[in-house]
Amino acid sequence: MPRVGLSFAHVCLSVPPEPTPSSTPYVEIIEQPKQRGMRFRYKCEGRSAGSIPGERSTDTTKTHPTIKINNYTGPGKVRISLVTKDAPHRPHPHELVGKDCKDGYYEAELSPERNIHR
Repeated sequence: MPRVGLSFAHVCLSVPPEPTPSSTPYVEIIEQPKQRGMRFRYKCEGRSAGSIPGERSTDTTKTHPTIKINNYTGPGKVRISLVTKDAPHRPHPHELVGKDCKDGYYEAELSPERNIHR
């Protein structure tokens, strides 16, 4: 998800400024993390901060950061990590933790049924 100036994803695939129909695979960021949506927690606190809210989250409707992989249906993996907000993006000192997270990043298998990741 920690919001000390984070950008959602630093992706290896090229991301056009405005998605256009083409045969080139690209990642579309559907929803960014909510700015200052939660506070960083140290491991010694003994509890997690919970899931990272999306920018459209409200007290009654919870949303999450979301990406969509376009123009690709084969096997593969998506890997998301925290990076600094400003370019050039650098690895952030905080890490993602939780289901499908290891070593500080989120990773999941791509499949034809799963081209959207939350």
